[in-house]
Amino acid sequence: MTRIYFVRHAEPDKTVEDDRTRPLSKKGLSDTQFVYDTLKEKGIDVAVCSR
Repeated sequence: MTRIYFVRHAEPDKTVEDDRTRPLSKKGLSDTQFVYDTLKEKGIDVAVCSR
């Protein structure tokens, strides 16, 4: 069976104007850890990301 997981980007630090260098906010960093912990044991074979 194929399973597809959709993950939206994490919250950026909106005080930084430049999209290319904008870091994540504290919440964004926390959210990335949550996503990692949730998906790390799922046996994902392929990941696709947009830029």
